[in-house]
Amino acid sequence: MENVRYKVLHSASTTRRKDLMLQPDEVAAILRLKKLGWGSKTIARELGISKNTVKSYLKKKAHVVF
Repeated sequence: MENVRYKVLHSASTTRRKDLMLQPDEVAAILRLKKLGWGSKTIARELGISKNTVKSYLKKKAHVVF
C-alpha cells in the first residue's frame, strides 16, 4: 500500500488561535479585568486564550482605539 500524504487546506475552522491577533474588544477585556485585580491565568481561562497571550498584551500595555 502506498504512503499518501494529504495537504490540509486552511480555513477559518482550521486556523490556529495563536495565528490570529486579538480583537480590540478582547484586548479591552484583558486590560479591564487586570485593572480589577484579576491575574493573568484567571483572565486567560475566562477568555479562552493562553496566559502567555494575556501576559504579552499586558507587557505591551496594549492601547485600544475606539
